[in-house]
Amino acid sequence: MKLIAGLGNPGLKYSKTRHNAGFMALNTFAKKYGFKINKKKANAFYAEKKINDHLVGFILPQTYMNLSGQSIKAFTGRIDSLKDLLVVYDDIDLSLGVIRLRANGSSAGHNGMKSAIETLNSQDFNRLRIGVRGTQEVFDASKYVLNPFLKKESKTLKQALEKSADAIHMWIKEGIDKAMLSYNEKNK
Repeated sequence: MKLIAGLGNPGLKYSKTRHNAGFMALNTFAKKYGFKINKKKANAFYAEKKINDHLVGFILPQTYMNLSGQSIKAFTGRIDSLKDLLVVYDDIDLSLGVIRLRANGSSAGHNGMKSAIETLNSQDFNRLRIGVRGTQEVFDASKYVLNPFLKKESKTLKQALEKSADAIHMWIKEGIDKAMLSYNEKNK
């Protein structure tokens, strides 16, 4: 089995915020492939679907960003190794529209990733970062990511979410190296 976790904060208050790009990307993927991530288990919404002969689990932790690792950990018993995990999340250091995949790495200050790394006791799992930095100046990153995307950013956001869904599909089918070669972009 492969496991994909989209990071975000639960509730309508946060649904359209920059910090919820991980939720948005997984929901875009689910819509594209005809399923809903709506069952509840281990403090997460989840779904399972067979895609290209792979059983894939999808989770949207409902613990708030800073505790995302708890929900992810609850599902990792179903995968052979952490190399079968992909965590999808927002990255304020990347411009809106840019996506990047990595096979491992630090949290780079992202609290959801910090929680995942600490709870899993490892940095050796795949990740897909979605750029959320717009053109406006960022004075306080923690406040910035809790603000919604601007209306003028909606087209670029939609394109980034579609690219992310395609990158997730390639990761499922062909692995991290192929997905990185095909989808990693330079920051703008």
